[in-house]
Amino acid sequence: MSRTSVLAIGVALVLSAASILALPVPSADTPVESLMLELRQTSPASAATAIRTLVGSAKIEIVGEHSLKIRDSTQNLSIAEDVIGMLEQPRTDADRPIFRSVPSDDTVIVAVSTDGLSPGDLMKALREETRSRKVVVDSATSTLMIRDSQKGVDAALEILEELKSLARK
Repeated sequence: MSRTSVLAIGVALVLSAASILALPVPSADTPVESLMLELRQTSPASAATAIRTLVGSAKIEIVGEHSLKIRDSTQNLSIAEDVIGMLEQPRTDADRPIFRSVPSDDTVIVAVSTDGLSPGDLMKALREETRSRKVVVDSATSTLMIRDSQKGVDAALEILEELKSLARK
C-alpha cells in the first residue's frame, strides 16, 4: 500500500470519528424518559406525525390501535402530552384557538379548527405565506396545529381566517 493510500485512509478515519463525535447526545441534565399516550380520536400515525413535527421527538413507537410510546426529555414529553391533548379535543369553527407557550424557545403552539378546508391546500398556503415548517393538519379531528413565534402564529391565524372567509363565499 502506498504512503498516499495510507494517508487517505487515515484522513477518512479521522473524519468519520469526528462526525460520530458530533452527533447530539442528551446532556446529563436532560434525562431520557418514556411516556405512554392513549388516543381517543386521533390515529397513532397522525399523532406521531404531530409530535415529530411540533415537538421534534424522533423515538416514537406505535404500540397498538390507540397507543403511542415516546422516549424523550422530560420537557419534550410534557410538550408532546399537551400537543396530543390539543389534538384530541374536538374542534368546531366556533371554538377559539387553543394556545400553549413553549418558554424554552419562545414559540407558541396553536390548535384551531380547519372548518372543512382542504388540509393539503391549507398546509401549502400556510407554509408559503408564513415560511413555517412546523404545520400539521389532522383531518380526523379537523384540527390545524402550528408551532412558531407568536408573530408567526398570528400571521397563520390571519391567513386561516382569510381562507375560511373565501370558502364561505
